[in-house]
Order: sequence, then C-alpha cells, then structure tokens
Amino acid sequence: TKADELVERVEKILELMDTDYLDLLILDLEGPHEEIIAAIEQLRAQEKVVEIGVLEGRPGEKREFLKDFPASATLSTLKFTPAAVKSLTLAEAASEETTQMIIPVSGDWENENESLKRTAEKYNLRPKELLFSWLLHHRAHYHPVIKGDSEAVIDSAYKAFHTTVIDEDLEKLPERL
Repeated sequence: TKADELVERVEKILELMDTDYLDLLILDLEGPHEEIIAAIEQLRAQEKVVEIGVLEGRPGEKREFLKDFPASATLSTLKFTPAAVKSLTLAEAASEETTQMIIPVSGDWENENESLKRTAEKYNLRPKELLFSWLLHHRAHYHPVIKGDSEAVIDSAYKAFHTTVIDEDLEKLPERL
C-alpha cells in the first residue's frame, strides 16, 4: 500500500541519515489520500516524523488542498522574474498554522534592470540580494530557503537577511520592475 511504502521510505531515510526522527518530511502530493494520512499518523505516533510539509509548484498553489491535509509547511520554488515579484506583492500568508518556505531562483534579468540596480546599490547589495531581502520582509511571512552551500551563497543570504530596507523601497520595488 501507499502507506507501507511511505513508512519504508522514511525508515530508509532515517537509516541513511543515522538519526531517529525527521523534523520535517516534505511530500509531493496532488490530493488527500487516506492511506497517506494514516502513514503520517503512524510515523508521528512512532516519533519518526515531527512535522509534515507539502511541495508546491508555486507559492499558494495548494491552499485548498491544505485545508484538509495535516501539513504545517509548504515548499515551493520561485523564479525571480518581474511578473513573479509583482504577483507576490498582494500575497497573504497561507494560514497561521502553515509555514511557507520558498527556494528563490534568480535569473539574469535582475542585473539588467536599472531601477532594481539603483535601489540595490543604495543598500550596498546586489540586485538578487535585494530581492531576497524583499522576500524575507514580505507580509506573507515567507521563509526563504537558500540553495547551495558555498560560502559565497551563505554570505549573500546573510547580507540580505541583515540589511534593513526601508518600507518605501520594499513597497515600491514591484512597481519599479
């Protein structure tokens, strides 16, 4: 059954990671499955999984699905494009109980956008660091997940995290793209 398969996979992951439990297990699901929910309850009862997350194609995509599914987090990727930034401008938090994690992916356009470059220079940031900072301060309370483990990637995320961008610049950023 799907439930048995999920339990076996988690046990294999635990063995490979040499640990007793997972803080967060992220599942790629399309619809609620009673068997999957039963497996999650079993894994939680055995204290092998603490929290469950759901993979989304884009932020907020599975909002309706999450109303009936015991997930405490979502994970999605967001390719930074002017349209994507503008679409997130009015986004609200999924719910009080759900953490929205986003893996931001940048392209080359942000280095060519003059308005974005000027605003980034104001804070001694690169354009993608300014976008990362904007995401960190978003009213929907997104939790950006950095992709990569190089010192440069971590330093860049640290710099964006510790930069205070004034509200006016955060609010006007999508309009300027």
